[in-house]
Amino acid sequence: MLLIKKSGRSLVMIRFCDMEVYTIDENQIDRNQLLRFFCEDRHNNDIVVVYNNLEEFVGIITYDTLLFGNDEILQKEKLITSEDIWENAKKIFDIQKNVMYVPVFNDKSELIYFCYNDNSNEDYYNQINIAFEQLEQNEDSIFIKELYRNVEVVCIYDMNEFAFRLYKLLNKRKIDVLLIGDKWRDICGIEESSNNVYYPDYSKMNILAEPLTVSHIKKDRTCKKRIETVNSFEFLLDIIRVNCINSRNQMKEELQALGANIILCRIPEFNDLNHYTLDEYYRCMQEISPNNLNINDKNKLNSIQLKKAFGDTVIESDSKSIYSEIDNMKSLKLSSRKYSEGENTIYIIGPCIVNGQGVNQNESFSFYMSQFVTQKFNQKFAVITISVPSYMAFLYHKVIENLDIKENDIILCMYEKFSKYEDFIQDKVDICLSDYFDSRKENEEWFFDKPIHTTKLGNMKIAEELVYNCLSKLVDNMDLQKEQQFLQKRPPILTEDEIVELKKYVNSIQQFEAEPNQRIGSIVMNCNPFTLGHKYLIDCAMQQVDYLYLFVVEENRSEFLFEDRFKLVKAGTASYPNIRVVPSGRFILSYETMPIYFEKAKKQDAIVDASMDIEIFARYIAAELGITVRFAGEEPIDKVTRQYNQEMKKTLSKYNIEFIEIARETVNEDVISASKVRKLLKEEAWEELKKFVPLETYLYLKNGTFS
Repeated sequence: MLLIKKSGRSLVMIRFCDMEVYTIDENQIDRNQLLRFFCEDRHNNDIVVVYNNLEEFVGIITYDTLLFGNDEILQKEKLITSEDIWENAKKIFDIQKNVMYVPVFNDKSELIYFCYNDNSNEDYYNQINIAFEQLEQNEDSIFIKELYRNVEVVCIYDMNEFAFRLYKLLNKRKIDVLLIGDKWRDICGIEESSNNVYYPDYSKMNILAEPLTVSHIKKDRTCKKRIETVNSFEFLLDIIRVNCINSRNQMKEELQALGANIILCRIPEFNDLNHYTLDEYYRCMQEISPNNLNINDKNKLNSIQLKKAFGDTVIESDSKSIYSEIDNMKSLKLSSRKYSEGENTIYIIGPCIVNGQGVNQNESFSFYMSQFVTQKFNQKFAVITISVPSYMAFLYHKVIENLDIKENDIILCMYEKFSKYEDFIQDKVDICLSDYFDSRKENEEWFFDKPIHTTKLGNMKIAEELVYNCLSKLVDNMDLQKEQQFLQKRPPILTEDEIVELKKYVNSIQQFEAEPNQRIGSIVMNCNPFTLGHKYLIDCAMQQVDYLYLFVVEENRSEFLFEDRFKLVKAGTASYPNIRVVPSGRFILSYETMPIYFEKAKKQDAIVDASMDIEIFARYIAAELGITVRFAGEEPIDKVTRQYNQEMKKTLSKYNIEFIEIARETVNEDVISASKVRKLLKEEAWEELKKFVPLETYLYLKNGTFS
């Protein structure tokens, strides 16, 4: 099955161009005459600039605004040359989705260029953007001087956003640069470089920032990707991939120094293979990739290739529906997933094959790894996957820093071979799968356009090989019975600003100070709505502690509003002297800390990672409030809540916090639950409902108001 992921419009790169311009007075605007003008003599790509009788700019009219602007055909946005022109341009394109060109004026109010947002190749430009970000943030990374040792000067012809960023980066790295083109002076106030210093041709790196012309693709006019351009910034991706190899090598040395188990597994390039099918060869040569396929693709050859590689079923989905976020990876904006449970963990880190590109979840490499790991090692290992794109080299270290690593844990790093600079940097690989790819049966389709883009069959075969013939040798030498020590604990999972905000929250709710022989307990409740089951849990807890904090989930993602649920809990506990009812805030069981809790109705079969939510509670909240015990009701039905309880039992003990599960209260052998109450409310079964809720809740549900 092939899964095609949706993508939305994004801001990619700001460029400038000359356009054929015609001017009119604002009093001369006539829609019919303008339409005739644009349709005759091929003026449909030209721009009409409108001025008032004082020769002040009023706006521009294009064929697009005339056709799709409804009553307003005048586009009034403009840009003034300044250092902030890049951000100002992006603000315009972000707000005005239909704007294609924005006029650029100098400080003399002269029209000099038109600015446009080039998103003709979004994926590629986004990779270049990320490459710039990484090189700008990592000053010690391998760069031009290290990789291209003959280069003495970089010549940048013409100017756009990428060219300007490269210019700033070269200055920061103290690399000589020559600037050629009027736009440097006109837009940024930087004079074109003089050629006083002679550089041999072999010592020059030439960057052609802009194509000679802007070509317009003949497409549906509603398509905003009509501008097709080329550029020469791809060398940055090579630099990033070399840094990626260097980062993995360093990561391996550091983890081995800790005593951790790390395996670098390399997927071959297509040119490494001696055996491949004719269809795999065709897809590679034609660059038919899961990345550039469209579900409405009318190319029959592409459709045939789809079916050969993935079968008859093709579905379209947003990637968020497939991958849930592992909480400690959220700040890095990486796709991650926990597939199974176990005392030890196998972390699988890598690009497309780990991300499951092009396949459904239950056909992915990571899914098959979890299946084979569970079968082979008898549920001793959880499998957690973290997808790191190949062009995000510097994230490998950050990913590793954000992991809890124990003695028997395994880090499996998957990546594609990069042979272009093998003479420059040595790849410290442990497993190379080239021979395994070549040993497969004839006509088996293992990959789409290149080996890193694996099919369902390829995923299954590679996972089976790694688990049964590679990982098993490592696991056989482990003592899985002894208690495991942590080799590394991940750093605090909140930013400094978030910690400050959390401290303010804790100070605002703090009430109890326990004596040495007293205990402070806590319960986190959604109370959707407040039932006799919740009241029973509170009664049981109060028998075991001296003080109790009740945290009512503040997210408004339930059937009943937080304000109403909070009032019901306050009313239902008013008679208790040592209970403090407080909002849970944004750090306790919130959509930020555990989104799946609020989606659990549709995700009962998901594997839950609640570690971030619970660790924030233990580290920052319980510690400050003196809480030493947390209570929860047993959960016989809801799988997500049951996993949350299991995670509390495992995690809270690390912080010397006791976790106590209390059996659910029943009425006539019927478990009291909020879902049961909601069902009875829908049926208007008031007499039956009265058995499950306190009087205050009953009156609220029946009358819609508080007594």
